[in-house]
Amino acid sequence: MCLRRVERLSLPLCGICGQPVDPAGPPHGCRRASAALTTISAVGVYLGPLREAVHALKYHGRHGVAATLAALLAPAVAPLLQEGDLLVPVPLHPMRERDRGYNQATILASELQYLLPVEVAPAALRRTRATADQTALTSVQRAANVRGAFTAQADVVTGQRVWLLDDVYTTGATLRAAAWALRVAGAREVRGAVVAIASG
Repeated sequence: MCLRRVERLSLPLCGICGQPVDPAGPPHGCRRASAALTTISAVGVYLGPLREAVHALKYHGRHGVAATLAALLAPAVAPLLQEGDLLVPVPLHPMRERDRGYNQATILASELQYLLPVEVAPAALRRTRATADQTALTSVQRAANVRGAFTAQADVVTGQRVWLLDDVYTTGATLRAAAWALRVAGAREVRGAVVAIASG
């Protein structure tokens, strides 16, 4: 993968509107204290070599790519980490994970654990029902598809600031549904960390 061709994102995005926000700047206009997902940090846009690398990990079982992707993502997350933060990979439904043989988000989390001072808590979140593949759905359909699909472990996340880890952010439906489950279970704040943001 040619890193020079990756279209980088310099700032995290708002978890509500998807626009860039400056963590050191004034409060973002649409941010609400009650929002389930506050911000999303990412490497870059889901195009070119970044898209190829995500596909290699997600669909072709090339687990070695995860170390490279984690090394790219770590600098986007590190400046925003706080002591005691938890890193929670977005889970697949057990049937989907059994069919694929692995969860790419869990593999990424394992690699990030070597690079960041953060505890990985893979059991903190479960996908409790199977959902349709999101790729062919509209944004409204995606939100409905994953609504209520997650449950979180209150004894793990209560009072914690959680980083939700996934490979790609498209409409944000999956991350927001997972973040909502974490907030209901008592998480103090939920931020997203993804390899790539789908353009448009």
